[in-house]
Amino acid sequence: MDSNTSTVDFYISKSNRIVQAGKRYSLNLFQQRAFNKISELIREGKIVRSVDTGNKVADVVVRLHIQDVIKSSRLGGTDYAKYVKSISDLPSFLLRMKQVLPDGTIRWSSVSAFPKILGEDDLKKNRSIVDIQVAGELIQHVIPSQAIEIGGYIQYKASRTFDLKHSYSHSLYEFLRSHAFRNKKDGVATVLFDLNELAQVLCPGSYQDRKKPMIEVHGIKVHPVKWVEMNRRVLVPSIEDINGNTNSDLFIERMSPKKTGRAITSLEFTFYLKGEGENDPVYLEDSYRDRLISKITGLSAFKNEKLLEDIRKRVDAIIESYPVDRLNANLEYMLKKKNIKLPLNYFEKAVEKDFASANNQKQGTLSFSSADQAQEAYIQRKKEESQEKGNKKLWEQQKQALESQYNQWYDEVRLSYLNSSNSLRFMTKYLRFLEKEASAYERKFLSEWESGAPGENAQKWFGRYLISQIGKEEEKYYLLEKGIKVWAAEKHQFDMDLY
Repeated sequence: MDSNTSTVDFYISKSNRIVQAGKRYSLNLFQQRAFNKISELIREGKIVRSVDTGNKVADVVVRLHIQDVIKSSRLGGTDYAKYVKSISDLPSFLLRMKQVLPDGTIRWSSVSAFPKILGEDDLKKNRSIVDIQVAGELIQHVIPSQAIEIGGYIQYKASRTFDLKHSYSHSLYEFLRSHAFRNKKDGVATVLFDLNELAQVLCPGSYQDRKKPMIEVHGIKVHPVKWVEMNRRVLVPSIEDINGNTNSDLFIERMSPKKTGRAITSLEFTFYLKGEGENDPVYLEDSYRDRLISKITGLSAFKNEKLLEDIRKRVDAIIESYPVDRLNANLEYMLKKKNIKLPLNYFEKAVEKDFASANNQKQGTLSFSSADQAQEAYIQRKKEESQEKGNKKLWEQQKQALESQYNQWYDEVRLSYLNSSNSLRFMTKYLRFLEKEASAYERKFLSEWESGAPGENAQKWFGRYLISQIGKEEEKYYLLEKGIKVWAAEKHQFDMDLY
């Protein structure tokens, strides 16, 4: 990274729908940050011109300075040609958007976010300014006041993601932020995601198991993702990247794979926002604004459309300026008051001055400052736990102990084959345990092992028992993927054909 590269912080806003949309292919880190810069230009009204495409909303053209993307996202390096190619490839970026119709049916549509790069010949000559055509349908997804109407939005400071090293990390960060409002308890969210749907968001087209039949995800046919590969190459590095980033306001406590039968089909994430990130605007329900207006005014409907439009504009301004918790707290405070003659005026002032917080402090209720201190203590404890788990010295000791245990066990295997005609003598204690709980199929597998010629299913069955006896997650999933023979042969370099 170039230490002389200056960075300018700014807010990034995206609708939840666009963050959670499936994609044709993953954007690299530079493309993601170019996307954010283009969104900022649209929000600021820096439009070169509009392009009538015959659609409901006209496309727009924005002028992107490539050096601005590099500077505003703390990207360094001298490989300018790589950045130019990344911009040239943007028209291939296709979003799969979900829409729930009034009758409850789901419709999927494909959106080319950036249909054209204008003046591409200039771009190929390494000129740093390029005009990009942006789909009109994309505009509503990057302007908060419009994103509220289509399912809400996320908003965060660009500096939160400056130090993320992987494009997958950036996508996972935004994806989890878009779900941070769900199933929260004591500020911590626990959310379950379908594995293949998550793969279409983070790594579309990658790590698919092409031996398995195709399934429908986000309205298109794809092969199921390989859990072991996605976990090793995408999820684990992304979680480590996010949790290790000191600027990040998101902390992932754990990721728990969930099975349907024997296959891992979903993932449960437990995570929370920390520090200033708690005050960044998050999800707002589709009807949040109108429900807010109804509670403030006491009316569920307005006959005067002009008056309603004026009220909506004022409420939109409040929603975009303050976090949801502050709005709700001051609304609750206001509703307890009596004889308020101008409720909307009062609500604006209450939110601005944060009457609810002042009242809590006056009554001796936990103040925001002490709550912040409690949250910081909680975050610090979690960091210390994470650091302890990641302690290299401790990990090396555990690794050596496990390897010693494996080697000793397999030495017993070799000795058993050399000294006994019964190749399963060394397994006696395991098999006795299994026999107590054995089903008809398991008894069949057991007899195959006793005969000295176990089939593939019997090997997998015994492999799953071995999995419960070893401690490293990597070994567990490797066993499931490869089977006991391949695992033992590759790890311990001895001939398992003796089976």
